[in-house]
Amino acid sequence: MIGALFKGAAPEGSLKGARFVRAPFVHLEGGGKDERGMSTEAHSPPNVAEGDFRPGAVTLYRLTRRWQFLATAKGAYSAKGAVLVQMRPRDDGDGRIGLGFTATRKIGGAVVRNRAKRRLREVARALAPELALPGSDYVFIARNGAPDRPFPQLIEDARRALKDLAKPRSETRTKSDHGQ
Repeated sequence: MIGALFKGAAPEGSLKGARFVRAPFVHLEGGGKDERGMSTEAHSPPNVAEGDFRPGAVTLYRLTRRWQFLATAKGAYSAKGAVLVQMRPRDDGDGRIGLGFTATRKIGGAVVRNRAKRRLREVARALAPELALPGSDYVFIARNGAPDRPFPQLIEDARRALKDLAKPRSETRTKSDHGQ
């Protein structure tokens, strides 16, 4: 059974040297059960990590690709305290809110950067549903002091930045305002 999912000369039960082969998705029409009693409906469970699926709830998702971060960097930004927040409206009709997190090597080594990003994730999880604009992408960038700043102050910094970005476009700063 395991051998059917892998290519290679590995004997049954041994996965050493085997490569995983992704099975193609097949959409089966009509509900019901097959000969094994399994459901023939093609469905995928909701990804709980992407957000809350109750009616009226805002759905959050993570920005993971470099091009998403680069596109967001071209939008408006607000720097408050230990947090810089960049925002880009997507204009694609999708009401989800995209969140990305980054920390430069200027603030410290890998352990310090990871701690700063963990703290920013918690701040964004708490504030984005109420302050972020649906259909926009946000990148939270840790500045000096983010890893050690008291958490209530970090939340207030991000709250002020998100409120600043929620203002009409003419009142927020963009990269083009500074010749960049």
